[in-house]
Amino acid sequence: MNTVLFFLFLIIYCLLSDSEVLFAQHRGLHFNGQETVQDQRTGLALNQGAKTCLSPEFEISFDLYFSSNHKDYYGYVFRFINDNGLNIDLIYDQKPTHPQNFKLVIADKFSKIAFRLDKTLLFNQWNNFRIKFDIQNDRIIFYTGKKVLIENKAGIKNSNCYSFQFGANNQGDFKALDVPPMNIRDIRISQGSDLRYLWPLDEAMGNLAADSVHQVAATVSNPTWINAMHSQWRIVSSFTAKGNASVAFDPIKETVHVIGSSSLYTYNVADRKLQEIPNAQNHLMPTGSQSVFNPFSGKLYNFYIDEQRISNFYFPANKWVQEYPAAKALTIFWHANKFVSARDSALYIIGGYGQRRYKDLIQRYSFHSKKWEVVKTTGDVFRPRYLAGTGTFKNGSVAYIMGGYGSESGQQMLSPKNYYDLMRFDVSTKAFKNIYSLEKPANDFAFASSLIIDQESKQYYGLVFPNYKYNSHLQLIQGSLEKPEYRIIANRIPYLFHDIRSYADLYWCPLTKKLVAITLLNRQDQQTEIKIYTIAFPPENLIAKTSPKHFSLQVILVITLLLAGIVLLIIYYVSRKRRSEKTAEWKVPASVKQEIVYSSPTQTIRPMSVYLFGNMQVFDLEGQDITKLFSPLLKELMLLILLFGVKKEGGISSKQIDEILWSDKSEKGAKNNRSVNIGKLKSVLEKVGDFRVSKDTGYWRIEMEDQRVFIDYVSYKNIIGDTNLPDRQKVDGLLTIIQRGAFLSGAEYPWLDSFKSEISVEIVELLLNFASPFSMEKEAEFLVIVANAIFSIDQVSEEAMVLKCKALIHLGKSTMARSTFEKFCRDHTLLYNSDYLKTFQQAIS
Repeated sequence: MNTVLFFLFLIIYCLLSDSEVLFAQHRGLHFNGQETVQDQRTGLALNQGAKTCLSPEFEISFDLYFSSNHKDYYGYVFRFINDNGLNIDLIYDQKPTHPQNFKLVIADKFSKIAFRLDKTLLFNQWNNFRIKFDIQNDRIIFYTGKKVLIENKAGIKNSNCYSFQFGANNQGDFKALDVPPMNIRDIRISQGSDLRYLWPLDEAMGNLAADSVHQVAATVSNPTWINAMHSQWRIVSSFTAKGNASVAFDPIKETVHVIGSSSLYTYNVADRKLQEIPNAQNHLMPTGSQSVFNPFSGKLYNFYIDEQRISNFYFPANKWVQEYPAAKALTIFWHANKFVSARDSALYIIGGYGQRRYKDLIQRYSFHSKKWEVVKTTGDVFRPRYLAGTGTFKNGSVAYIMGGYGSESGQQMLSPKNYYDLMRFDVSTKAFKNIYSLEKPANDFAFASSLIIDQESKQYYGLVFPNYKYNSHLQLIQGSLEKPEYRIIANRIPYLFHDIRSYADLYWCPLTKKLVAITLLNRQDQQTEIKIYTIAFPPENLIAKTSPKHFSLQVILVITLLLAGIVLLIIYYVSRKRRSEKTAEWKVPASVKQEIVYSSPTQTIRPMSVYLFGNMQVFDLEGQDITKLFSPLLKELMLLILLFGVKKEGGISSKQIDEILWSDKSEKGAKNNRSVNIGKLKSVLEKVGDFRVSKDTGYWRIEMEDQRVFIDYVSYKNIIGDTNLPDRQKVDGLLTIIQRGAFLSGAEYPWLDSFKSEISVEIVELLLNFASPFSMEKEAEFLVIVANAIFSIDQVSEEAMVLKCKALIHLGKSTMARSTFEKFCRDHTLLYNSDYLKTFQQAIS
């Protein structure tokens, strides 16, 4: 086994060296503890709470750490119950008077196993706990760090079947609802040297977790998956404020301040509480005014650039020190960027927009002299813009300004465009330096107001969004301060962009290690809608990018090592299977075994293939994944030609391609770009098979000369269009295709929306029409598969939810049906920001 692990480690090392592939680093389950009501606390039951029979000597281990910034840490880490009704509990008590915080309780007595874990370890890193059950000798051995604690005469003789519960549980007389706010991962059960079960707890959603050895299910109540905490934004507050509200952030107390005309709202990230502080007076909030928190003085300010006025909030009296006179109707400094510098104790304001002009002014307000001035800058030219992102070093001595929207002349009527340059501004010298410009993306984007600057790694985090549409979205990116590169991370945040009426910002919480995103929308009725989102730091990336450096040598080495590893794995598992036949097997309830088979037919990756469902993947003649050879531009070009060719048969014209991809180029420039990139596309497609990019009919299209070439989109169109194909065969074919996910789920182009919408509607209608006349008596299991397939296309399909719940109830799985309904309700609330109004009984009746 050690040899096998060595080879696997070597393979992983080779994959990671000379590449930029980032695998998910965060896994585990967060337990909602005493800070939540009893019904919302987290519980984990291995084997769905059923008794598990093991050998007379076995071990269970897991990794644990506590979440910080909570008030109450009392509760059950685990409760194990054997078939004699004996409970074995690990309890944590935070009282400082207790020298040992962790205590092992057996039945109704404290055992000799008790210890304290240093808080720097308990709250800042994973700690491994290992418990050995020596049933024949009636003892329990507890390992944590370098400590070995033993309880003799533990009372566990003649009993090797256990129910394993972590956190909250509702198991009859053994009910336990006190839970510390903890995080657990990698639960292992071993018999001697044989690893029997392993729950990594690396799920991102759902109420089930499978072990990676036998796929045995564990059930989770009220889960908060750490994977999702690092990859999915979570909305934590949504409310409305009067007036043209603005926002500021206190990084010391990790508090978001939302300034309305009649109230100040504060949201504390650590305790997750929103507080409204009514103003002693209705504060005039001129349109275009902004707010900023000075972390060096601890004061909150609101400022109005047009009239160079500023006021700070006096918390003891809940009032603004200075009132503004009636503002003029027109504003000329919308969406200006700002930052505070400790170097000269001043507020800097950069750019802005108003009255059809973009600004390149750098303005400064001194907190000492209380004077405003226009800063005379040197160095590289800073072009007029707004909708840029700005971030600073910790002391505000250097600021970085990224992107924006503007024009060379500053006039809106003269060729406005998106900028992708990174500018560095030095407070001491007042000099700008152009660091680099990003390659123009296929779809333009602008930036939310703030960047998070990481001085040590020389990177930044920012939120970008398409600024050319109202139903927009914010996307988190991580970029370099030295090289023109960035990567997309985490999921999207819905963002209604109504130009000057919308605002978005990004903040960093160093204590709770979270990023905070906030969106504001000023409505016509003089109310502002505010939404606050958080994500755990560091956020997970959704797109892995591999560098082609030394690719051929690396692939040869990896394949060689992989083959060797496979051979050793086969030898190991054959021998292990023979040994395992002599040991006790886990008693898996029939319901778990049935749930595992609720999956679509397996789709085999084949050579000479193009997959468009899920994330796009392309495989060459040898079956090697060559997707990375498609640059973003080349990928969009191929999709344009392929999709229009299949759907419209005739193909796509050169003019259409130029308008979509090179609208900013002259006719000659667009033609040159098209010719060069079609040449590159032909070269890459030759690696897949006998593809031909042709224009024989006057329209561009991709033709397949070799019938062995497989394109799942073409297969999908054939299935949909074949009127002679029986419905069951159609559904089986569709299930095979869409198990990879929704159509081009990782691609976002304005022209692609109609394709995605049409395909989603076709698939969902076909599956629902097929399912409606089906006999629940004979096909309940298959209907669960059909419902899951619909969910992969539309995660809030009410019809799919009802279908799956009814099928599960018919199979006697009412708990799973209820979990399906609850997940649907959570997804509905998250997507539409409104609760699903029907009860479970109303939905399925």
